[in-house]
Amino acid sequence: MSTATDTVIIDFGTAMDESTVNNNSVYVTKKGDTAKVGASGDFVDGKYVLTLTETLSQKTDYELHITTDVENVSGESFGAEDYIASFKTSAGVITA
Repeated sequence: MSTATDTVIIDFGTAMDESTVNNNSVYVTKKGDTAKVGASGDFVDGKYVLTLTETLSQKTDYELHITTDVENVSGESFGAEDYIASFKTSAGVITA
């Protein structure tokens, strides 16, 4: 995650069915909360760029969610279970 641009860049490593990658299938939440952090996403050079439209709280745990609804161009799901990656913010710096 880049603290300068508030973006999360995801390289799936394969061509994705872009219609399956959206704010319902790729999103950030505060850990333990179901409310999604405001964001918008687009594919740029084959990578999914999720741009946060909300400022994250400092010294707070967050989670990046990628659901099983995400598919590649062959129709294969991203995984058998939702993928969740945790990260924690600190004073002006994001640590993963």
